Amino acid sequence: MSAPSSALSAAAATAPTPQETLLSAPDGALHCKIFANWQDEDEAIKNGKFASLHDEEGVLAIFCDGSASAPYNEQGDCWTGCSAVYRKPGTAEWVKNGKPLPHFKRSGPAEVAGLDLALEVGLDKVAEHPAVRAISVVKVFTDYMPVLDVLQGLAVAGQDGSPATVLHRLPKETMQSIVDRDMVLARQYGVTVELYWVKSHKGVPGNKIADRVAKDYRPDRLEPDNYPVPSRGPARSKAARQQKAQRKDSEMRAAQAIMAEEHGEEADRADKDKFFAGMVPESERLRMEAEKEKPEEKPKDDIDLEMDALMRDLARPPPW
Repeated sequence: MSAPSSALSAAAATAPTPQETLLSAPDGALHCKIFANWQDEDEAIKNGKFASLHDEEGVLAIFCDGSASAPYNEQGDCWTGCSAVYRKPGTAEWVKNGKPLPHFKRSGPAEVAGLDLALEVGLDKVAEHPAVRAISVVKVFTDYMPVLDVLQGLAVAGQDGSPATVLHRLPKETMQSIVDRDMVLARQYGVTVELYWVKSHKGVPGNKIADRVAKDYRPDRLEPDNYPVPSRGPARSKAARQQKAQRKDSEMRAAQAIMAEEHGEEADRADKDKFFAGMVPESERLRMEAEKEKPEEKPKDDIDLEMDALMRDLARPPPW
């Protein structure tokens, strides 16, 4: 087993247990706009697909995500990672950013870190050419609603002119970093930040890529020998199901043999068919059930067709 890299060793440190803490906007108000309505999944999916496919002048669309492995110890700790990705304007190439994180007991803190990373990426892109002002809006898409709920609460708290504060139980430093980056983008660069909720696992290209990158940056994916995850139960269950299927097959063959011996070669075919009706080998039954569980392939909608066209030929030069 090789020695863990210093970066991963630091990332794999134990994360503090979340406590209820106060989040405040440094200049009294939250500047970003939040578009999060979990009751309107279709609209969220449409917005995410549109941002994945289309270039909007002056807009940088970033998709972020967080990922957690299966628990690797009895305390329920998981290896985690986060990501922030965006498509280069005028191309089908995605810029993929990610980093390993301290271990948590769930993926939520990694999702929050993903949003913070997205704003960090956005700030870096804006700062590359501050005089050009090529980017006026940074859109960030996340599938983690709790972080948007907290930020929405902070935005509402500051609407009456009083200092914006809100209590929450998400990672304190990361949440404060999100608010601070929002302030820098707004105050220093005049950039509007828009935060969007997007439904996960619904075919949104940016969300799918962010999900994959977040997984790839987990310590157990980067250095599996140094950060192993024990075999999960479902793998053992699959082997047990296969053994059970083999036993069922053997029982069926035995029953067929007994039936043939009792009825003889000249036995009434109808009786034998009736006896064996529904006696499908267990292995075949499991295969048929698996086929039924496969999701039906839906016809591609206009957005998917546009994505195919985009991947084939995008030649417009980027605006920055």
